[in-house]
Amino acid sequence: MLEKVHLEDLINNLDGTVVKLNPSFLKLLLSNAAKSDRPWNNKEFISKIGCKYHKRAKCIAIKNWLNDKRNISFSKLKKIVLLSDYKWRDIERNLIFIKSKAKGKRLQLKFPLKIGGDIGSIIGHILGDGSIDRRCLQVFYSNSNKELLKEFQFFMKTVFNANPRIWYGKPNDFKGNKSRWIKRVNFIDEIPEGFQGGLFYPKMCIIILYAIFGKFAYGKHKEITQQILNANKEFKIGLIRAFFDDEGGPIENSYEIRVSQDNKLMLEEIRKMLLEISIESNSASSYYKNNKIRYYFTITGHYNFVKFYKAIGFTSTEKRNKLKHMIDNVIVNKTLRLRNNEARNNILEFLKYKNQLTTKEIMMFMKSRFSDFKWDKSTILEHLDNLEVNRKICKQKVGLRYLWKFNSV
Repeated sequence: MLEKVHLEDLINNLDGTVVKLNPSFLKLLLSNAAKSDRPWNNKEFISKIGCKYHKRAKCIAIKNWLNDKRNISFSKLKKIVLLSDYKWRDIERNLIFIKSKAKGKRLQLKFPLKIGGDIGSIIGHILGDGSIDRRCLQVFYSNSNKELLKEFQFFMKTVFNANPRIWYGKPNDFKGNKSRWIKRVNFIDEIPEGFQGGLFYPKMCIIILYAIFGKFAYGKHKEITQQILNANKEFKIGLIRAFFDDEGGPIENSYEIRVSQDNKLMLEEIRKMLLEISIESNSASSYYKNNKIRYYFTITGHYNFVKFYKAIGFTSTEKRNKLKHMIDNVIVNKTLRLRNNEARNNILEFLKYKNQLTTKEIMMFMKSRFSDFKWDKSTILEHLDNLEVNRKICKQKVGLRYLWKFNSV
C-alpha cells in the first residue's frame, strides 16, 4: 500500500525538468561520477552524460553547473548518478529545487512525500471542482467557498511548498457560460463575496502528481486510477472529504447525504472507498440537468451519518453543521432513521434464523439491535405488513396472537 514517495520512485517521469542541488554536494557528485577532480576536463565522462566537449573550453555545461549559472536537466542527472557511487536518497537530501523548464516556477520539495490526507484532499478537490488545463498542464481549483479555497491552498503549500496565482470572477452559470476571471489578488480574503475564486499552480505540481497517481485528470476527463485505489486509508479519507465538500452535502429535508457527478464510474469507485471505511451507500441513480445526464448516490441511515461525521466530516462549516443537526435530531427525538430497507432486512434475517416469532419478539429484537431508536408496535407492524405484501414472510394466527414466519417459497 502506497505510504510515501521518494525521488527515486519518480525518476522515470521527470525527464524535461531541471534541478538545483547543494553546490558542495554537486561538486562531490560530479567528481565521483567522472573519477576526476576536474570533471569538466574528462572527455569520456562528458560524452557518457551527453554533453559537448570543446578543445579549449572543455565542457561549458559542467562549468556552468558548478558556477551556479545553469541548472542540471534531470535526464543528465540520471546518467551522472548511474556513473557515481551515490544513491538517489543522497540526491533527494541535497535537492534545493526542481522545476518543469528553464523559466518554470521552482518547487522546493522535501522528500519523501507522505501519501496521506493532505495529498488525498488535493486529489479529491481536483476531481471535484478542480481541473488540469490541457494546454499548460496547470493545477487549477475553483470555488466560491473561501474555506475550501484556503484548504486547497494550505495543502498545496504543505505538500509542494507552492503558492498560487489567485484570481476571482463571475461564477459558472452551467448554461455554457464559463467563469470569467476579472482580477488577480494576493489573498483569498480579498475575493469579494458572491464571486468565484480560482487558484492556479505551476506545471511541476501536476508532473509530480501524475508520476504518483497516473493521469487522473486532464481537461474535462477525470477518473479514479488504480494508483489512487492502491493508496492508504488516510489518503482516501482526505479524498472523500474534499470530493463531498465540492460535489455533495447533507440534505436535511430528505435526511440523506448526496453527491453528484457527470461520471458514473467515478461515483462507483467513491462508493467502494466508503465501504472500506464501513460506510454503506445506496446505488447510483441519474437525473437530467440543463439537458445533460448527471449521476448521484446517497448515504442514508443514522449510523452511517455518525461514521461519516467522525471518520470523514466536512471542511465546509455549513455542511458540517447540517450533518451534526441531522445526527442530533435523531438522538433527541429517537426518530427511526436507518438506511433504506435496513430495518426490514434485519427483521427478515432474524425470522430466517428463528423460523417463527411474535410481533413482540421481533420488536424486542429491533430494540436490542438499534437501541438509539424508538420502536413501537405500529412501526414494527408497518415493516411486517410490507414484507408480507412482498411475499417475503407470512403470518399464522395462533390463539389471540400472530406468529410471523419466513416465506421460503
